[in-house]
Amino acid sequence: LEKRRKDNSSRSRDRNKKKQKKKDKRKRKKSKKGGRSKSRRLQAGSQCGGPNSAFPDKTPYLSGSSECDWAGSRCTGTDITIIGFEQNNLGGTFPAEVLALNKLRNLTLEGGRTSGTIPEEWGSGVWSGDSLQVLDLDQNRLSGSISDNLFNLNTLKVLDIDENRLEGTLSDDVGKLVDLVFVEFEENNFQGRIPDSFSKLTKLRTATFRGNNFRGSMPESVCDNRVPNGLLNILTADCAGDDPKVECDCCSSCF
Repeated sequence: LEKRRKDNSSRSRDRNKKKQKKKDKRKRKKSKKGGRSKSRRLQAGSQCGGPNSAFPDKTPYLSGSSECDWAGSRCTGTDITIIGFEQNNLGGTFPAEVLALNKLRNLTLEGGRTSGTIPEEWGSGVWSGDSLQVLDLDQNRLSGSISDNLFNLNTLKVLDIDENRLEGTLSDDVGKLVDLVFVEFEENNFQGRIPDSFSKLTKLRTATFRGNNFRGSMPESVCDNRVPNGLLNILTADCAGDDPKVECDCCSSCF
């Protein structure tokens, strides 16, 4: 009986932790997006564009009409600046050529079924993404490691790739993203140490690392950027317990 009570208590704590994680994530998302209302969802089996779709004022993607009229696309003048399919059933893999759209500022595919890897061509000079400010790919099925080329996208302000199946280590080149304000790596399979070069990101307000296999200590130079000395308000890692994966005395939350 005593064991059953302990088991029930443990399960209750786990449920509460999961609820709190979801609540915290919704709060961060709202902050990241400036409190925008939720995007329209594509229902399974619905046409992408057209009167009975989630984008009734748009035409189906890859139709013969102007690209600016395609579902999920928004233009400034004749240039596509936003591609957004948030919280829908969009699957498949990335066409690396998407960053050939040299005026693209926002690529949001959050909460879909996109798989494969993040193209190593992004930031390579072939497709440089010189205008890209928001790369929002969380809650998908992305795998593989992150190419160092990605950190050449130095106009990025939001890099949101949590809740995927990404792995490998993070390069010191992440310090090139000097305009970054929001970054989430949580709930992947990253390993190694958290690079000292994160301290160069002095505009950073949110950085989450929990739910990975990072080891070692949070760099002191990163801790120096925490409020009130700097702008970093939310900093999370797997730093809870008697033997944490990451030692972090400055984290806002430990898991």
